[in-house]
Amino acid sequence: AAQIFGRAIEVKGDGPRVARRAAAGIDRRPAPHAIFAQLGVKNVQLVEGTDVKLVYVLGLGLAVALAAWAWTNARVHALSLEVATELMRVTWPSWEETRVSTIAVVVASLVAAVLLFGMDTLAYKMMVEWLPALWGKLS
Repeated sequence: AAQIFGRAIEVKGDGPRVARRAAAGIDRRPAPHAIFAQLGVKNVQLVEGTDVKLVYVLGLGLAVALAAWAWTNARVHALSLEVATELMRVTWPSWEETRVSTIAVVVASLVAAVLLFGMDTLAYKMMVEWLPALWGKLS
């Protein structure tokens, strides 16, 4: 039995790999499996010889139902139209502008990395080698 949400469930029909993982206490099944298992829905194979299983069909149906609800909900529909309108107003950069900007960011990052490396190395040498040597001479 595998553990999902702190409860033991029986793993049947999911193949030897899932059975081995369940026996080892490792359950890496996707969220729909865990949710439907918690609800007591068995993951049966709907079409013999294929990977079409009940949880996939239920998950697809749930996604389609939620998309239909969101499309018919006035607030969600208005918000999505506002977002689409704003995205149409955006002035997107050309490929050349994107390439030049990317090169500038990479070069600036490399320069910053070199400068930080130099400052870090200098600070290390000063604190670990030069100051203790100076204090030793002053004593």
